[in-house]
Amino acid sequence: MKQLTAFSLSLILIFVVFATGCETFCGKCYCETYDARSLPLNDTFEMKFGEVYCNGAERIRIAFDSLYGDGRCPIGVYCVWEGNARVHFTLEDKKEGTSEFILNTSGGLLTDTTIHGIVYELINLDPYPIVDVDYKQEVYTATMLISH
Repeated sequence: MKQLTAFSLSLILIFVVFATGCETFCGKCYCETYDARSLPLNDTFEMKFGEVYCNGAERIRIAFDSLYGDGRCPIGVYCVWEGNARVHFTLEDKKEGTSEFILNTSGGLLTDTTIHGIVYELINLDPYPIVDVDYKQEVYTATMLISH
C-alpha cells in the first residue's frame, strides 16, 4: 500500500511540474499565455500599433506602443529634409526582463538596435503623412526585421 502511495505522489508531482512549468519548458505555451500575434525572426513583417507579438523559441514579446510624433515631410509639401518619426517599443525578454527603445524612420538617426543578441530594425512606417491629414496612432503599422 505504501508503494502505491509513493508511486501516486510521484505521478502527482510530475503532473504539477509539467502543469506549472509549461511556460518554462514550452515556448509555444509562453506565447499562448498572452494574447499575442506570431513574431517571425529573420524576415520582415508588419507590426500594428498596440498589438503584442511573441516568439516562443526566443521567449520574447514586443509591442509597438507609442509614436512620438511623425515629423516626416508630408506628401504635397516641399521639404529640405526627409523628416523623422520616432517609434517606441516595449520588449519583454523572459531571460533578461523588460526593455524599452525608440527607433527612427530617418536613416541619419538610430533605425535599429541590438538587445541581448537580437537585432530590432525599423524598415518602414505607414501610413506616410499627407499634408492636412491627421492620423491617429491606432492606424500606424511598423515594418520590422528582427533577427539574430
